[in-house]
Amino acid sequence: FFNLSNESMGLLLALLLHIIRKYASAQFQKPLIILLKFVLNQMQLCKLYLCKKQALKAIMEVLLFGISKEITGQKILDLSKDNQINTVLDLKKWILKKYPEMGNLNSFAIAVDQEYANDDLQLSDQQEIALIPPVSGG
Repeated sequence: FFNLSNESMGLLLALLLHIIRKYASAQFQKPLIILLKFVLNQMQLCKLYLCKKQALKAIMEVLLFGISKEITGQKILDLSKDNQINTVLDLKKWILKKYPEMGNLNSFAIAVDQEYANDDLQLSDQQEIALIPPVSGG
């Protein structure tokens, strides 16, 4: 539904208005028309929001946990495509360059879509990416 062009949305509105006027009783026509216009307006706003959100989603998000949150001071790293991060290894190198303190950890891993990832795995902004610091305990 959100893929409809503005012209198609207009045609849909005209069709639904015709159906309401033809088949709804007189007492319900005005409230139904008002409701229909409201719903279509909200759909248009959602369409604009989704388009804007998708454009913004070109930013890769990396979830942080444990000591990595303390080192970076953030819960989520937002990385623009300008950083040229294409693989897990690229991400690790970027993190170590941006946050040298991460090099003091004996290790850290990257999880992609809730699974540990190899360094050669290609990354996209559509994936759930998380930095997993070393786990302590016994």
